Amino acid sequence: MVTARGPVGRPTLSRRAKILIGIAVALLVLLLIGPRVISLSTDWLWFSDVGYSSVMSTMLVTRLIVFLVAGVMVGAIVFASVYVAYRTRPDFVASSGPGDPLARYRETLGKKPWLSALIPGVIFGGIAGLISQASWATVQTFLHKESFGVTDPEFGMDISFYAFGLPFYRMVLNWLFVAVVIAFFANLVTHYVFGGLRLAGREGTLTRA
Repeated sequence: MVTARGPVGRPTLSRRAKILIGIAVALLVLLLIGPRVISLSTDWLWFSDVGYSSVMSTMLVTRLIVFLVAGVMVGAIVFASVYVAYRTRPDFVASSGPGDPLARYRETLGKKPWLSALIPGVIFGGIAGLISQASWATVQTFLHKESFGVTDPEFGMDISFYAFGLPFYRMVLNWLFVAVVIAFFANLVTHYVFGGLRLAGREGTLTRA
């Protein structure tokens, strides 16, 4: 399964191991996506049978747009955070010795920094898109909001704002907050890997490298 070590001291996978990993990933994707595809197909057939296929089309298009917008937003923030951390890395990094485990990561990630920043961006962006697309109803109610004709005595706003507008704005702010938190930790890890931050002493104090 695992052959001799490569030129940088990392174990390399055999062809059989790569095939098995590919099959396992394909099965995992099939298990995750398959049931959802079957459910959507069943819903589409039902809506078409009762003459409301346009309702299903609207839902699918809204889900897709929300997935893309949220995914691109979160992914771009994470990508920028990791890439900026790499670009601002120190020119000289003190090594802890020939067995420094971070040296291998620095060498691997430093070969294609844009790809190293793109991978976490795509992963977290995809996760954010998959989760946020479930809030398609919130987006639709915001886009098609109607006035209740009743004004809030405290702030002078129509009551419809709290039913249609506020949930949408809260959803956007929540995802921006999540994206900033993820980007912060991704930036922190990248700085640590490339020597911008070091753990000094037993107390684990963070210092500039």
